[in-house]
Amino acid sequence: MPSSRDCVFSIDIGGTSAKYGLVHSDGSIERAGAFSTDDLHTLEDFLGLLYGAVDEVAGQGVKSFG
Repeated sequence: MPSSRDCVFSIDIGGTSAKYGLVHSDGSIERAGAFSTDDLHTLEDFLGLLYGAVDEVAGQGVKSFG
């Protein structure tokens, strides 16, 4: 399996949750997480959680975001 430096940060934003992870070019998932979007009332609320998700995986040597 490639190193985490060969991964991209990917996010799927839905109506009830946002899922994110580090994904290798072969489609395998290095690391994943999710957070609820049900109770978010402002863009700032969402961005705070998104920034937290990025911070959680950024130290893993992410190659790019997508």
